[in-house]
Amino acid sequence: MVTDNGKCHPRRPQLRLDDPAAFESAVNQIAGVVTVGLFALRRADVLIVAGDDYVKTWNCRASEP
Repeated sequence: MVTDNGKCHPRRPQLRLDDPAAFESAVNQIAGVVTVGLFALRRADVLIVAGDDYVKTWNCRASEP
């Protein structure tokens, strides 16, 4: 890959998560890891998105029975 200033960087391999739940579980077993943040084993309850002049909050569990 060549950048806009002409420098050459090797391509990085793509990360494939064929089993996100197993990956999250395995990483969470590593000493010192607080959380992975994939939310594969349990969905997030709230999603907070911020921009330059706004903050939006979605209750992710509201649509569940």
